[in-house]
Amino acid sequence: MAVISVPYTVIPQVALAAVLVLTAGCGRDVAMSAVDARPPLLPVSAMAVCRRSSFVRSITYYGRVEPVRTTALSFEFGGRLESVAIDEGSEVRSGCVVARLDTSILEAERAVLLSRRAAESAVLARLRRGERKEIIAAALAKVRRLESDVKLAASDRRRAEKVVAGGSISRSAYDQAVALHESAGFALEEARQRLDELKAGSREEDISAQVSRVASTDAELKLLDVRLSKATLVAPFDAICVGRFHDEGDALLPAEVVLELNEADALQARFSVPAQQLSAAQQSRCVHVGDRRYAAGDIVQVPQVDGRSRTVDVVIPLKTSPHDRVLPGMVCTLGLEKRIPEDCLELPLSALVASIRGLWSCYRLRESDSDPEVYDVEKFDVTPVHTDGDRVYVVSALPDQSLVVNDGVHKLSPGMRVRLAKTY
Repeated sequence: MAVISVPYTVIPQVALAAVLVLTAGCGRDVAMSAVDARPPLLPVSAMAVCRRSSFVRSITYYGRVEPVRTTALSFEFGGRLESVAIDEGSEVRSGCVVARLDTSILEAERAVLLSRRAAESAVLARLRRGERKEIIAAALAKVRRLESDVKLAASDRRRAEKVVAGGSISRSAYDQAVALHESAGFALEEARQRLDELKAGSREEDISAQVSRVASTDAELKLLDVRLSKATLVAPFDAICVGRFHDEGDALLPAEVVLELNEADALQARFSVPAQQLSAAQQSRCVHVGDRRYAAGDIVQVPQVDGRSRTVDVVIPLKTSPHDRVLPGMVCTLGLEKRIPEDCLELPLSALVASIRGLWSCYRLRESDSDPEVYDVEKFDVTPVHTDGDRVYVVSALPDQSLVVNDGVHKLSPGMRVRLAKTY
């Protein structure tokens, strides 16, 4: 076997060549690994948005709870308050007495009127019965006596006529006999007329006048009875006292409020809504008081537009129970929907991106020309017109059926290339 001898100076050159060959091979592997390890495309979720000609907006109207009926009780005339039967917070049934006035003066006036009526009634009864028979008999006797006087005077006159021609009596004596006869005749006629008057009874006019006097007294008594009845206040309906303004002994003026009552267990909600929303309000079936929902009764609208707010009052009866503890004056809400005619797009609120100067934008995905699975991110400005907390309606030049990123917009920027992971 032959042995080759290599000079010592050749060994470093061979080692250097081997190292260069090895280094070149490793460089190709590193370059290929760098190409294969480039970052993957970001997966995003998007939704196809459709252009619409209008959207529905939810509007909440605030109102107040009030009793169906409320009244401020007062006396129609003044006087001293004698008693008050209830206090604030007391429940009272319909027809129960709640307050009284002192009626001692009215009672005295009533006694005077009763006495006067008795006297007027007695006079009326006398007129209707006519004169007593004893008076008529006396008048008849007077007629008969005067008839005798007439006969006697007629005899004296005839005798005077016979002797006056012979001069036995003077002319004056004859004239006196004639005058006595005529005077007796007149007295008899007067007595007969008086007798006929007594027999005929009272005139109808006198009876009618007396009837009117009795009726006038009765009317005064009735008026006084009405005043006596109005000296007592009664509850007009089942109610709860919410105000007491006077105590016993107070001197009251006419129509001065003593008690304020609210109808018990009958409540309603009153809202002021625009006239355009009346049809929507008529369809409402519930009202919210606090965090509870109550069924609505037959809705009534007040046919009048308020001059200041230009709204119409809508009254909604509430179907509550005594355990609900809904009180007058509480705030209530009514939710209605209003259709707004607007050419817009509906987006999720998470799709909006804050832009410059307080504006808003969204990201649209556009298919790449080189790879159908790759999308380019484009920025479009939008103008929000309404949001309900989850969705937002915007006005934009964004084409119809565009793919808009609906989540994770904070990870994107215009010009990025992404991969579509999910479509809604």
